[in-house]
Amino acid sequence: MKILIVMNGWTSTTSMSGGTHHILNVSKYWSKDHEIFYLFPRLGYIRSKSFLRG
Repeated sequence: MKILIVMNGWTSTTSMSGGTHHILNVSKYWSKDHEIFYLFPRLGYIRSKSFLRG
């Protein structure tokens, strides 16, 4: 299955927490069995790039 995750905001410029952190953790789990695509602001990409690699 292909899943598109759309995140329209980013709450912090220094760290991830709360809902953002939860969504990224769940998407890492889903990516084991599904193809995941992300759409979020550039700041969100910069902050989550290393998190999503691991």
